Amino acid sequence: MLFADRFRAPRPLSEALYGPVGLYEDAQRGDELVAIKQVSLTRAMAALRRSRNVDNPWSEHRVVARLMTLPPHPNVVRFRGEFLHAQDTWCVVMEFCPGGDLWDVLEAAPKYRLLEREALQLFAQCVSGVRFLHAHGIAHRDLSLENVFYCRGACKIGDFGLSTDEPLRGRGEAVGKAYYMAPEVVNQEA
Repeated sequence: MLFADRFRAPRPLSEALYGPVGLYEDAQRGDELVAIKQVSLTRAMAALRRSRNVDNPWSEHRVVARLMTLPPHPNVVRFRGEFLHAQDTWCVVMEFCPGGDLWDVLEAAPKYRLLEREALQLFAQCVSGVRFLHAHGIAHRDLSLENVFYCRGACKIGDFGLSTDEPLRGRGEAVGKAYYMAPEVVNQEA
C-alpha cells in the first residue's frame, strides 16, 4: 500500500530536525489518528558529518524497532510502524498525543506552574517510563519537556533521536540539550 493510500488528510504538527511531523488518518487502522515523523536521511547524514551530538536516525531506528517488539508501556509513546518513503525519507508512525508535550502543559498552566501534586504525578509517570526503557537496555539521553508528550492524562516519553540501545562504555561526550544538563556536565567536570 502506498503512503498516500494508507495515510490520509495530512495536517502539519511541527518541524523536526530532519523533516516535518504530521498528523494523519491511518486507513489500515480504521482512520486512527497517528503522528508521522519524516526524516530526510540526506539531511541527517550531513548533520552527523558535522557533529555526533545530533539526532541519529540509524540509532533511533534500532530503538524504535526494539520498542515495537516489547509490550506497550503507558508512559512510552507507542510506535505503529516505520518504512522508507521516496528512497531518502525514513518515516516513523506513532500514536498521536493530542495534549502536546510537557512544555505545552506548562505554558497552559497558570503562571507557568503546576500544583505540587500534579507535578509529582507527572514526574512519577516519567520515572516509570524511564525505568521501563532502562529495564530493556535503552537509554533515552535527551529527556526534556519537549520530548515527553501528554496523552489523556498520561506522560509518554518520545523522540528517541539521541537514544541508544548499545552498552555505554566509560565516559563519553555529553548529549542532549545543554540547558537541561547539570553545570558540571556542561563544563565537562563530571
